[in-house]
Amino acid sequence: MMNFESCEINNIVIHDIGNKYEDGKLRLSESCFLPDDMDVHNLLKSYFLAPFKKDAYYQFAPIEDNLYHNLVYNAVNSIIEDNTNFYEASLNIAQHLFDQSNHPNIKAGELYMVHFKNCVLEEGPCDAIGIFKSETKDTFLKIIMNDNSYQLESESGINIKKLDKACLVFNVESENGYRVSILDKTNSTEAVYWTTDFLGL
Repeated sequence: MMNFESCEINNIVIHDIGNKYEDGKLRLSESCFLPDDMDVHNLLKSYFLAPFKKDAYYQFAPIEDNLYHNLVYNAVNSIIEDNTNFYEASLNIAQHLFDQSNHPNIKAGELYMVHFKNCVLEEGPCDAIGIFKSETKDTFLKIIMNDNSYQLESESGINIKKLDKACLVFNVESENGYRVSILDKTNSTEAVYWTTDFLGL
């Protein structure tokens, strides 16, 4: 059973993935970050991890009988072997996701790579690498004070209660393709794109 109570975010990087089919661009962050504010840290934890409730696991599939030919497996494995590879691995995963985003039904969005510490499974505490894609923006109303009167402004942002696509790779059973949990809130065409074409599960 997955337990994230003692889990901590160790590293985050965000890249912007356009739709290649519509001449969208791949925009890469130049560095990783960690939220200084504990409230933001906890909001991000909730956003990334709260939707994972079922213990239904997948594994990365070998390509031509070799797990290391699976790009996402290879990138995640490089982080687990040495977490200083985190940023470089995120670039490879972002490029791979962008290359798969070549269909009119695939939405542009932000790719989040997150390194988690102290996720708990049946075997005990373990690290996990999260790969998330946020595609849906919501409009929010913000109350502001202007000349001693309250007014409203609209802002576009991410609803932290809606996670579009997600993958958690737990550092368990590495020789068999790791233990992987996924979420996809979209239709079957996009599910194939996320689960098979991109992740290679």
